[in-house]
Amino acid sequence: MLRLRVKEAAEAKGWSMTKLSQRTEVSYNTIKTLFHDPYRHVDTDIVVRVAKALGVPALSLFEDLPDDASARSSENILIKMNQPHFLKKVVSGMGENKAMSENDELLTAEDVARIMKVHIRTVRQWVNDGKLDVIRIGAHDYRIMRADLDKFIEERRERRTPKNRPPIDV
Repeated sequence: MLRLRVKEAAEAKGWSMTKLSQRTEVSYNTIKTLFHDPYRHVDTDIVVRVAKALGVPALSLFEDLPDDASARSSENILIKMNQPHFLKKVVSGMGENKAMSENDELLTAEDVARIMKVHIRTVRQWVNDGKLDVIRIGAHDYRIMRADLDKFIEERRERRTPKNRPPIDV
C-alpha cells in the first residue's frame, strides 16, 4: 500500500499547510487532506506540483507499506490500479515536458462507453467489479488509461475466441 509523505516533507522544509497551498496553487483543503489522510486518493498532477514546490522528486513523496501495516479498507487505498503504470505517469510528469503517448491518454467513463458502444452503467459496473483498472482523481471521480482499456478489450477478445477451435473451411 502506498502512503503519501507530504506532511513530513513540508515539515522538513518548515512549511505550513498554508504556505504549501500557496506555493503549489492547490487548495488549502486538498493540502489539509493530504496532511491528515496520507492514504487518500490523489491526482498525480497534485503530487507533481507538491514535489516541484518542495524541491523533491515526486517518487520520494511515496512510502511503500506492507498491506498489513494499515487497517484501511480497500476503497480507501491511494490508487486502484497497477502501481508501475502510476509511477510511470508520475515520473513522466516530472522533468522535461514529454508528449503523452496514445497509451497514456486518460479517458472518462463516458469516453469508454462511447468507444465500447455500451451504456455508461456497464462501464461503471466493470469498474466496480474490478474488471477495469482506474486512476482515482477524487472521492467519486476516476479516469481510465487507454492502455488499460486496450488490455481489457484484449482479455475479453481472448476469452471469446477459444484457442482450440478448429479453423473454419471456406
